[in-house]
Amino acid sequence: MNMETAVQGECLGEAGNEQLNLVLNMAGEQLVVVKAEGFQREYPWTGTETRDLAFPLEEGTTAQGEGWAAVLHLDSQ
Repeated sequence: MNMETAVQGECLGEAGNEQLNLVLNMAGEQLVVVKAEGFQREYPWTGTETRDLAFPLEEGTTAQGEGWAAVLHLDSQ
């Protein structure tokens, strides 16, 4: 897999009720090779994906879907 990701976002909301809104733009390519008992096929994939994510501003908050997950880690310093 060869993938590039760009992240843009902002933190919004009133004190104590903040939310981090992120947009992930991913572009890349992947070659999936399937081998099974005399069968072999290659399935190339090229494309782009965009994910709009919203995290409450709390350590460990997650967003996930089929085949992906994102976890928010806050710097304690």
